[in-house]
Amino acid sequence: MDRIRLFLGEICNHERGDQGSLVPVEFEGEEVASDRKYLGNNEDRYIDLHLYKDSEGDFWLYEGHVSRWRGESSEFDLFKIDWEDLQPGGERDRLGARLDLWERPLTPAEYLEKKGE
Repeated sequence: MDRIRLFLGEICNHERGDQGSLVPVEFEGEEVASDRKYLGNNEDRYIDLHLYKDSEGDFWLYEGHVSRWRGESSEFDLFKIDWEDLQPGGERDRLGARLDLWERPLTPAEYLEKKGE
């Protein structure tokens, strides 16, 4: 296991430097999955997702909404998440699919239910 150090909170990119406060959080664990989704046609705004498993077996989702635009804020947060919620039919199964964590594919009935049919 590695020592994971994350920074949580909000920070804004101003002409006079970054403003805001980020609080460090540390724990023993390992990164299970990560993903970056760009918003728009350039790489100036994106969402970073990192899923960690700590030494006690709990899962933590680190989510960063990042903007490189001057005057816009970036926010970083941490959420405890159940593995089952990332699986098909779980509360956050779309996230599980996006991070390629599904232990099995959807059945045709599950797919149609998700589609709203």
